[in-house]
Amino acid sequence: MRISVPSDVESEVLVEGEEEHLPADYVRDQQYMILREGVRNAVAHSEADSIAVEVKISPREVVSLVWDHGLGFETSEAVTEGMGLKSMRERAELLDGSFEVTSESDRGAVVRVRLPLIREKRR
Repeated sequence: MRISVPSDVESEVLVEGEEEHLPADYVRDQQYMILREGVRNAVAHSEADSIAVEVKISPREVVSLVWDHGLGFETSEAVTEGMGLKSMRERAELLDGSFEVTSESDRGAVVRVRLPLIREKRR
């Protein structure tokens, strides 16, 4: 956040849960890259006065949010796929996770990513 967010934009990172549940491998790296892109998008497009990252870790999954108090945007497919969100979605889906963006004009945007930490056995 210190590197990506301008000093005049309020920012915070909240982590809940035990980081030891996050595997120190590919999943952790992909989670970081998704969140980094979410913050970069908020800085580049939202004109936000604040940006926050929230990470909730449990033994089974990690759920992360990047939210901003900015301009927001219309969440049509044409808009969301052109703003770097496509790569974020692909990273989450490669790890059997989910990716969602919600936004309203003048109310900011929220990116929500859920990544499983325990792979379910497929039949």
